[in-house]
Amino acid sequence: YHLVIVDLGLSDMDSWQLIKAVDSTRPAIAHLFITGAEPAWRRGLQARFSGAQVYLTKPLDPEKLKTLLQNI
Repeated sequence: YHLVIVDLGLSDMDSWQLIKAVDSTRPAIAHLFITGAEPAWRRGLQARFSGAQVYLTKPLDPEKLKTLLQNI
């Protein structure tokens, strides 16, 4: 896999634990976070410190997502 898209609002598991597992893979897999949770700026900061290449808020703009995915 080249990219993992993770919703920070997962109901069945801790999304940060999932990202830690993804980060331990080799070769490294890029990851992108999506959230609808508030406050979004706090989640965005947390995502950036975890190494996320991209952080998006809901609702997603399909064109923005397409552009971001083409640049990863």
